[in-house]
Amino acid sequence: MEMRVTKSKNLLARWAVAAAMTICAAAAVPVHAQEAFGVAGPPAGLWPMVQALPLSKTHGVGIGAVPAMVLERLDNGQLIAQADGAAQSGKVRQVGVARPITLDSAMGVWADSPDGGRVWMMEIASPGAVGMRVHFTQVALPEGAELTAYNVVDSSDIAGPYTGQGGVDRDDVYTPVIFGDRVRIELYMPAGAPVGQLPFDADNIQHLFRNPLDSLTGGGNTGAGAVGEPDITPTVGNCHNDVTCYPTWANPAKAVGLYIFSSGGGTGQCTGQLIATTAQDLTPYFITAAHCVNTTTEAASVQVFWLFQTASCNGTAPIRGDSPTTTGATMIATRSQSDETLLR
Repeated sequence: MEMRVTKSKNLLARWAVAAAMTICAAAAVPVHAQEAFGVAGPPAGLWPMVQALPLSKTHGVGIGAVPAMVLERLDNGQLIAQADGAAQSGKVRQVGVARPITLDSAMGVWADSPDGGRVWMMEIASPGAVGMRVHFTQVALPEGAELTAYNVVDSSDIAGPYTGQGGVDRDDVYTPVIFGDRVRIELYMPAGAPVGQLPFDADNIQHLFRNPLDSLTGGGNTGAGAVGEPDITPTVGNCHNDVTCYPTWANPAKAVGLYIFSSGGGTGQCTGQLIATTAQDLTPYFITAAHCVNTTTEAASVQVFWLFQTASCNGTAPIRGDSPTTTGATMIATRSQSDETLLR
C-alpha cells in the first residue's frame, strides 16, 4: 500500500490551518493516550479503562433465543482475488465489501428489564467474515436509550453504547470492527419510552474478508469458517523496516495510524498521521491521501488503529486487541490536485 503526504505544508497554508509539520509525540487517543502533541499525559497504566457491557447484562435481562438475520456465505478467496486484481490499477487496498440490510422491530425480540425498561435484541451473521461493521442510520435515540453491537462469541468486543444521534454531528454511525462473523445488536429503551418502532435503522454491514492488520504482520487470515480458502499474500515490502529497531523514530511513529473506511460499496485501507498545530492546542488533525478519503461520508466511517508496534526489534506483532482505535472523523478539507485530505 502506498501513501503520499508530500505537500502537506503548502496544503495547510492554503487552507489557512495554522499547523506545523512537527509530528505529534503520540496518537491522541482518548483513554489510551500517553502523550499528545508534545503534552505529556499521566504515566502509562493510570488511564481509567472503562469496559462497555452488553445492554442485556447492564440492565439484568436474560438472553434466550435471539432471532438472527443470516446472510448468504461469501467466497472470501474470490473476493480477495478480485480486490487484488483491481488494486493493480489503484492505490487503496480493499479489505471488505458492503452487504445491504434493513432492520425492523419484528426481526428481534423484546425483553423486560427489572428497572421497567425494555431491551430489544437481534443478531446479524455474515458467514466467513473476518470482522463486521454495522452502519446504523437515522439514529434518534430518546433520552435514556442506548444502542450497542457486539461479538456473540466474545462480548468484550463491543461497540457503543451509542446515545442520541449516535455519530459526531450526524444521525448515523459506523461501528468499529467487531471481529468474527456474527454480531448481536441490543437496544435499551427506558421505562415509558415507546417501543413500537425502532429509533434507528441500518442500511448495510461491512463484511471484512481479510484482517486489515494482517498486512502489517505478514500473516494471513480469511476469516472464521473459511476452510480451504487461500491465505492472504502479505503486502509488507522488503524495503519496510520495523520501527522498533530505530529508537530515534519512537515518538514520531506514535503519530502514524492505519485506518479503514467505507467507500463505494466496500471497505478500504490506508494510512495517515497526526500533525500538531503551532498553537499546540491538542486538536487531533490527521493528514492522509485524497485518493483514500475525500468525502464527509467517508470521513465519518474512518476507524484508525494506533500504536500497532512490536515490543522488541523484529519481534512478534501485537494481537489486534492490544491496539487502541479511534472511530469517526470530521472532514476539514480535501484537495485532489495534491492528493491530500485533512481530517479531525
